[in-house]
Amino acid sequence: MGRFAIGILTLIAELELERIKGGWETAVSTAVGRGVHSSAKPPTGYKRDAESRLFRDEPAASGVAEAFRKRATGASWAELTRFLEEKEVYPPSGNKHWSKAGVSALIKNPVYLGQARSGKVVKEGAHEPLVTRAEFDAAQSVKKSLFKQQDGSVASKAMLGGLARCAGCGHTLKITGNTDKKSGDRYPVYYCVGRYAKGLCPARATVRAALLDAHVEAQVLAALQAEDGLLAQAVAASEQIEASARAQTEAEHELDLFVNNPKLLSLLGEQKFIEGAEVRQRALDEARLVLAQARSQSALAEELGDGDLLRAWPDLTIQERRRLMHGLLEQVVVTRADRRGRHARPIGERTEIVLRGGSTLEPRANIPVPDA
Repeated sequence: MGRFAIGILTLIAELELERIKGGWETAVSTAVGRGVHSSAKPPTGYKRDAESRLFRDEPAASGVAEAFRKRATGASWAELTRFLEEKEVYPPSGNKHWSKAGVSALIKNPVYLGQARSGKVVKEGAHEPLVTRAEFDAAQSVKKSLFKQQDGSVASKAMLGGLARCAGCGHTLKITGNTDKKSGDRYPVYYCVGRYAKGLCPARATVRAALLDAHVEAQVLAALQAEDGLLAQAVAASEQIEASARAQTEAEHELDLFVNNPKLLSLLGEQKFIEGAEVRQRALDEARLVLAQARSQSALAEELGDGDLLRAWPDLTIQERRRLMHGLLEQVVVTRADRRGRHARPIGERTEIVLRGGSTLEPRANIPVPDA
């Protein structure tokens, strides 16, 4: 009878534990569905509003975004700890110092993509992202300090490392070295690995780094220097940030008023209420996107200053040019070099340059394009 009683009590305890776990999982799923990120303290660069949703916290948010770009261009964990401390961007704990492990966890945290999450429960677009998907992936792709190799190494000669992507599969192109048969010199090549966990790439892209770099550099510089080009747009974006932030605040306020008014549900009915909430949520998402794009373009204006950096461009190192490209571009998509007779397609026809914010840079026909 004693063993029987113990068995019954154990089963009751397990039943209660499963009930509690099920209730917790339901509560967590509901919270994440509302855009609430589950963490003891808000991540660096964010604060929580009255409904526990994350919103951008300046200047820490800009510091975090810059840390991602620095990592993508090869900055070590130690360099990032010094950078964040100099910018007075501190961990959620409030500690005035970063550890390497803390910075590593920050760079790997997908909350900065706009995700609210708790374990396997994830909601995309829950709050304003601090970095784009391309910037996040580029920061993760740095392995053995790809860009911190000694001057003269093959990888140090590639300007678009971390930005060049394969059109066939969407993965970041790796960098390898080939040998020129005539001179014996080593030169960098961007290439798609071709085999990934999700399957094989249907159209592997490969391109000589000097060829792609020269084309992208010419197109970007031409766009920056044009009267109606990227620099002019960036300056205009700086002036639009305040209006965009105000539009986002108004959209958030309207959504909150609608969702938190219990009378509307009974007046409109469940279906109409849900439709109204979805319309206001889409308006808020669009306002957030506009503000994020304006901030990205404004950051470019600050980086370029009054054009001094452009005038100094010929004297910049490959590493300095790479940093500028990471601040301006989201990705450079390269398609496979299918041949036309004896010749491959020109590099201009194989390349799509995507600016930060997601817009595509329209190619300029009057810019000299290197031969394929």
